[in-house]
Amino acid sequence: MSHHRHEGKRHRMVRPIERPTTKRAAPWHADRDRWLALGIGGCWWWAGICLSARRYMMVGYATLGAEPAALEPLLASTASWLLGGIVAVAWLVLRGTAQRRQPRAARRAMMVLAIAALPALLYLLRLAGLLSLPPSYWEVLWLVGWTGISFAMVVPDDVELDGWPRERAVLLPAGCALAASGWWYWQSTRYYEHFLLGYNDFGHFMQRVASTASGRGFLRESPVLPPFWDHFNPGLLMLVPLWRLWPSVYPIFMLQAVCLGGSALLLYWFAVRLRFPAWSSAILAVAWLVHPVVGQMNLAYTYGWHPISVALPLLWIALVLLAARHCWGALGAALLAMSMQEDVIVVVGCFSAVATWLAWREWKLSPRNGNDMPSSSEHGAASATAGTWMHHGPWTWGAVLVGCVLGFLLVYRYSGLAQFQTGRFVALGNSWWEIMLSPLRRPSAFWGELLEPAKIAFVLSLMIPCYLGSLARGWPVLLAAALPLGVLVVWDHAPAASIAFQYSTAILPILWMAALVGSGSGSSWRTAPGWQRQADATGSAHHRVGRSMAAACGALVSGCLLSLYVGQMPWSNDTLIDVRARTYGVGNDWSRGPQTPPGQWLSRVTARLRTSPSPTTALATGRAAAHLVGLEELETIGQYWQRRRQLAELPDRRGHPLRAYQWLIIDRDDHWHQTPEQIARLEQEALAEGFALVEQIDALALYARAEATGGEEIGAASREADAASGP
Repeated sequence: MSHHRHEGKRHRMVRPIERPTTKRAAPWHADRDRWLALGIGGCWWWAGICLSARRYMMVGYATLGAEPAALEPLLASTASWLLGGIVAVAWLVLRGTAQRRQPRAARRAMMVLAIAALPALLYLLRLAGLLSLPPSYWEVLWLVGWTGISFAMVVPDDVELDGWPRERAVLLPAGCALAASGWWYWQSTRYYEHFLLGYNDFGHFMQRVASTASGRGFLRESPVLPPFWDHFNPGLLMLVPLWRLWPSVYPIFMLQAVCLGGSALLLYWFAVRLRFPAWSSAILAVAWLVHPVVGQMNLAYTYGWHPISVALPLLWIALVLLAARHCWGALGAALLAMSMQEDVIVVVGCFSAVATWLAWREWKLSPRNGNDMPSSSEHGAASATAGTWMHHGPWTWGAVLVGCVLGFLLVYRYSGLAQFQTGRFVALGNSWWEIMLSPLRRPSAFWGELLEPAKIAFVLSLMIPCYLGSLARGWPVLLAAALPLGVLVVWDHAPAASIAFQYSTAILPILWMAALVGSGSGSSWRTAPGWQRQADATGSAHHRVGRSMAAACGALVSGCLLSLYVGQMPWSNDTLIDVRARTYGVGNDWSRGPQTPPGQWLSRVTARLRTSPSPTTALATGRAAAHLVGLEELETIGQYWQRRRQLAELPDRRGHPLRAYQWLIIDRDDHWHQTPEQIARLEQEALAEGFALVEQIDALALYARAEATGGEEIGAASREADAASGP
């Protein structure tokens, strides 16, 4: 009798959980949810369209909305209508699938998407005159962040893409990487040929490479500067053979495009090494390509190529080799990455510090027998890696950390960049120890920078495309990004907190690794990474497949959407209006194109100087100087005035800094690297020093010293070409 009572009790406990929904209620609820989802999807689409009609500046994240607000939907690009519609339809399809399998998850996802569509309500309130709050970049972050979460919620937990061969998964990131690399190369060459890429930064670094290749000095940029006056990048020497083989900037543009696109394939292989499902890894790799920071890094606010972009694939190669247990190869790749810029040393050191802590914690938590060795009786294959993280114990990671600390201190002390870099933190202190103590000594300056809304928007712009849910679960790895991000945030230098510049480049692999760990870990970061635990044949592997695919879809959608507003993809809005307007003036930004008379004149003059058989020295405005990389000596007008005193002290200047230059190329409309006042002063000084005006067209002028050879020939050839081209 007691046995029957027990069975009855057990059935009474189970029956309410398994009670099916009544047949009459199911169709009504399904129709209600279907129409509600359709309405929410439409509102979300409308919100995305309104946001895409605005312009977002990359320094300070200022937002320019249409006036009046009713015009915003009419000003949205065709790409925003198409991309928004595709995302909305995809969400509706996935929600319908989730409704049949996981009704509660589908309803929660619907609520989350309704929260994401809040900017649509704000638009209506502005339209009705009930809201005076101006449009803000925060609306974009709000819509994109919640949309990614909603997508991750509607992806089925058991999706495994059984009908798709996993061997072909690599074709997805490979094809997308090839297309993205081609787009970025075309984009760089287009800006370059329109004289819209500045000599700072890419010209500086390439002039160092060209000087080394020509034997004019070790990484020599200017005769008054040491090799590492601003950054420590001896890795530039790896590009010297490339310059000797092909002395042009076009291979450098191609190299950067390949580095940005190829990193997606390396991310894919790293994820596969962590035993992630192939198609989840492929989608995560594509999400890397649409991350707005990756695209913005290509043009870098029109500063162009930067050597730290080469560090990206090297860091990913180091992680792939580390996951494959090739520790010496990983160390070599990491050293090469650190040679491209000193902040990579900091990032690798922070990663090693977190790895030391994780390996030590794993060692403390692992079961041990009486001989102080991991016990294999309870955990089986897991014991082979107990006390390690990514196959290495705390002592190994600690040694790497110590090496990074010592290396950075030596670079900081002896490379020559200390004065330049410390000077950028003058608001926090005048020395490194004052800067370190600034939270206590100057709390208003430190915390004011740290909590500035634009700085918080910068951090979220980095993290949202990696999917916030994954980053939250992968928080231990994310700790490695705390110090580098903190430095960028408290830096009183606006470009440091802008996704359009290269400063956050080395942090991206840490963010994506944290996302990888978080997307496969469930609730415990210790049990999920493939390098630590072998999944069993039943539940754990199945659960990891579902979570990783959901996280991958969330990251992909978040990246695609955010790149629509602030990216550099074919579907992205224009985010460089301000820098082009500051260069040549509003409405005059493309006036130096290959088909325009000023652009043709500049191309002819710079090509003749660049290919002159005799040693050539020139002083030029910044955009023109970018086309003169490789000359014996080259300086921009803005930096000439900064270094004028040091240049005058050189022996070959004979008391005046202009006497070492043969040519002056002036573009009076170029105000990006120099001011109109600096240009006018230089022209007056050049005439007083014996320079003659060889040729002038519109705002462009070519000056030559009286003893400079070839001046009349260049001027005559240019005039003949102009006459031949006709009016």
